[in-house]
Amino acid sequence: MAAGHPREQLVHPAGHRHHDIARYLAEAGQPRRAAELLLALSADRSRVLGPDHERTLITMGTHARFLRDAGDPAGALRQLRSVLTRQQRVMGADSIDVLLTRQEIARTLGHTGQLPEALAEIARVRADQERVLGPAHPQVLTSRYEFAVLTGLSGDAAGAVDQLRALLPDQERILGRHSRTLSSRHQLGRFLAAAGHAEEALRQLRDVISEQELLHGPDHPRTFDTRYDHACVTGVVRHPRQARPLPLALERDCRRVLGDEHAQTVRVRERLAAG
Repeated sequence: MAAGHPREQLVHPAGHRHHDIARYLAEAGQPRRAAELLLALSADRSRVLGPDHERTLITMGTHARFLRDAGDPAGALRQLRSVLTRQQRVMGADSIDVLLTRQEIARTLGHTGQLPEALAEIARVRADQERVLGPAHPQVLTSRYEFAVLTGLSGDAAGAVDQLRALLPDQERILGRHSRTLSSRHQLGRFLAAAGHAEEALRQLRDVISEQELLHGPDHPRTFDTRYDHACVTGVVRHPRQARPLPLALERDCRRVLGDEHAQTVRVRERLAAG
């Protein structure tokens, strides 16, 4: 096949570049733009490669993830289930891409409030991942993280704390200083606060903010997200008036970097309005 042929470009490398751009957009707090880019790429790949081509299905699955993060978890769940059915037929039940799609379905079930179903699915996915990939694979670590977070969201903050404490040494050993490791430390801070350990939660969240500023930068959405939870916990531990400068500063930074209408900016503004 001649270089530059549309089919070749959509398999590699042009399609990869679109995926990279979409990922960078999502990391920068623009999942809606990322979803729009991959929706167009999905249509192109379906037309040129076929609707059941491996690359088409991967793109559709990634599009669904960004669609969920942009605020449409129900639509994302429908798409992920459609992708999974076709992936299982084309790739087989133990394909790493099939396991990843199942992981995203479990996460998205949590976003739609179906917590018991999400917990049951992520437990099944983890068991299959450990069988196929081994217990040290990053996908397994992610499933352990998702199970811990879903446990906390289901009302068992102490259980989430225990699971995250068990997970973190493995993440640090396998991944090192990585965004996923910092996400676990951030969630540990959240659930420590929910379990009644507010002072320890504050220390944990302060440390995570410092690490995120080094790894991602002070204006990254992940850094803002942890600053938000740190401000919320500070408002519980300290007098709300003493804590108020933290969300005020965060709102200014969110408006400057993300704009007035971004979901993160709106969330901080609503927190300030609630006192």
